[in-house]
Amino acid sequence: MSYRISYELSKPQVRQLHKLFQKNWWSRRRTLSETRILLEHTDIVLAVVEEHTDDLLGFCRILTDYASKAVVMDVLFHPDCSDEGVRHCLMDAIFRHEALATVEHFEMCCSSNLLTFYDQAGTMAAAEGVTFKRANVADCVSGAESLRKPS
Repeated sequence: MSYRISYELSKPQVRQLHKLFQKNWWSRRRTLSETRILLEHTDIVLAVVEEHTDDLLGFCRILTDYASKAVVMDVLFHPDCSDEGVRHCLMDAIFRHEALATVEHFEMCCSSNLLTFYDQAGTMAAAEGVTFKRANVADCVSGAESLRKPS
């Protein structure tokens, strides 16, 4: 199989990405419209695309300040693609991206079943003393309102 890195998605690839989102517990609620919005507001899109069919094999997006932090998000691979080279190609593209050359730290959230892959790839390690938290926006808004002093 031959593949290449792409820095943007075609309309069919956006639909393919949305289908990949539907297969993951952490992204299955995303609509096609939300998929388009998150792509519009992402600093860097990286995709591994099959050379002949243009099918999406792997994907990630990066939010960054281009200086200290780059947060790698939504790392996905097509479930029928078992080629480890695709995974390594995507990881290599992340760390070799020209615009990220001066970034000090790369951050990533991943499910525990992928920890072994990242360890073997030698790319990401657990950050000592760092814990990521997640909040539902509705909970944050109601919590903030309860902190306001009465007038």
